[in-house]
Amino acid sequence: MNPPELEILHETDHYCVLNKPSGYVVHRTAGAESAPVVLQTLRDQLGKKVFPVHRLDRSTSGNLIMAFNSLITAKLQSAISEKSALKKYLLLCRGHLNPTEGQFDRPLSDEKKIKRNALTRYKVLRPFKEVSWVEACIETGRRHQIRRHFEYEMHHLVGDVNYGKGWLNKKFKDNFDLHRIFLHCSALQFVCPVENKMIHVHCELPDELMSVIEQLESTELPTP
Repeated sequence: MNPPELEILHETDHYCVLNKPSGYVVHRTAGAESAPVVLQTLRDQLGKKVFPVHRLDRSTSGNLIMAFNSLITAKLQSAISEKSALKKYLLLCRGHLNPTEGQFDRPLSDEKKIKRNALTRYKVLRPFKEVSWVEACIETGRRHQIRRHFEYEMHHLVGDVNYGKGWLNKKFKDNFDLHRIFLHCSALQFVCPVENKMIHVHCELPDELMSVIEQLESTELPTP
């Protein structure tokens, strides 16, 4: 059975930005052979070759840029690395951040164990009794950057099976029917290398995550 068509949020002759659902891998990955693949699904949907410009983890949802040729891929990768680019995420994490707006400026090791600069800015949107709804922007693109930064600060992401807390994940699975990480790429901003204009793409929070926020708002009084 073929996976459903992917929602395209923005499209030009050179690339598109799609809404990657949680559970999809960007390309075929060892250990996830049964997971639907963005690369193949989008290729079949559009009838042409596509190239990933960046990655989102399998359980993460939201904005994902796919180019239509290798030259544009390289130009877009450069564009989203510029200071003017913005990659914004929405997340739910353990505890309460103090201050409620700040940054995590901590180097992270890459796959070759080399330390790389990593900067994550955050802003608390709403604190709840045990968790906080947070907006985070990454100015670097290190592997699992948000998850690792928040884990180091003891603000583990809800639903994170690699860096999170099992008891917290179980609580949200049992009480809120959450079966994924609460991490969603909600906005992208970058200068299109072809049209030389700023592109803004917004991706709504998916139903399964919005449902958690709505339940928290109805069952918990926010902390002062």
